[in-house]
Amino acid sequence: MQVLLSTGLPIIPRDDDDCEAFDSDFPAGSVVDSDADSSNVHFIAISPKGSFTTGNGALELKLQKPDGDVTAKDGINDKVGVGATINATKPIRHGKVTFVAETPKVAGVVSAMILIGSDSQDEIDIEILGGDIDHWQTNFFATPPGSEPIFGKFGDTHGYNDSDASSTHTYVIDWNQDRISWSVDGDEVRSVQKSELPTICMPCLDKTITENSTNGGQTYYPTHKMGMQMGIWDASGEADSASWTKGPIDWKNAPDNIKTLIHSVKVECGVVQ
Repeated sequence: MQVLLSTGLPIIPRDDDDCEAFDSDFPAGSVVDSDADSSNVHFIAISPKGSFTTGNGALELKLQKPDGDVTAKDGINDKVGVGATINATKPIRHGKVTFVAETPKVAGVVSAMILIGSDSQDEIDIEILGGDIDHWQTNFFATPPGSEPIFGKFGDTHGYNDSDASSTHTYVIDWNQDRISWSVDGDEVRSVQKSELPTICMPCLDKTITENSTNGGQTYYPTHKMGMQMGIWDASGEADSASWTKGPIDWKNAPDNIKTLIHSVKVECGVVQ
């Protein structure tokens, strides 16, 4: 049996364990702590207890101010806050993930909704910087043999039709074996076709990108199972990340608990044909 996406394209349901379709508005108890039994829930926290709450129609991700005074020097803070990280308990290999979220206006903070490999370096990202709430960022990584992920090559930045990231928006990652697409509020903003991506020279260890590799090249595209992850983190402890996020965090003026709200998540499994 085929079901149709809103695009009218058929989805072929998967019969394996690579994806479990569900949706959640995070009722109480829908996320458990890392030391709890997660066999009957969709989400588990890998951050400390108290870093998140559920119920009242949202998952609240908290970034807590460090204990004691925080000193900024040379563009970084001497202490970083502890943020929430929540993982899904089931992997995904191809599917559509929809996040409804609102994120904070605090420079130095990153709110992330991503797919990330547990046994690979594959990754597909949505990241929202508290210091640039008029935009949101997309990125992806893959795992070429004999090399680390390639940074700074496959990211992009997108705007909103109205309002900014502190308002509630609907973000989508749609991934299959041929392409990745990202959308916000029903509008596709980016589509990456596997057939148009460069190949990586597998014998090379210097992360060389070649457009037409003849050395046994592998297309730089995520192919492994990945897990959904949602989080909020403090980018103030390292110069490059602090600069990227327009940080570091000014804790003298920021709330002691900075919050990202995930109102709902929906996972749809399948491969667009």
